Amino acid sequence: MEKNQGYLKDLLAAKDINELDAVYKRMKVGADFDFRVDLDKYENDAERKALSFKEQKQLLVKLLDKNQLYYNFNNIDDADVRDLISDKDYQFNQSFYGKRD
Repeated sequence: MEKNQGYLKDLLAAKDINELDAVYKRMKVGADFDFRVDLDKYENDAERKALSFKEQKQLLVKLLDKNQLYYNFNNIDDADVRDLISDKDYQFNQSFYGKRD
């Protein structure tokens, strides 16, 4: 959760193409990408460079594996995970997924 969330925050905070490129370089080393992503195709796509800054930012956000932006409900009571999520998020997950009679 924290890893891809950090990349997402950095992408959204980027102010120019140089910052986007710097985040992408870090993502290549440690991000979890969507399984459908072909990084070679992304990097060699000449049309991508013609996209606006906003469009390039959106494209990079799409590359991230969104499944890595949350913890599985079955793991939220694990002591290591519980310390990483807010009480509000924990309570929401309990109310949404919790045991129902």
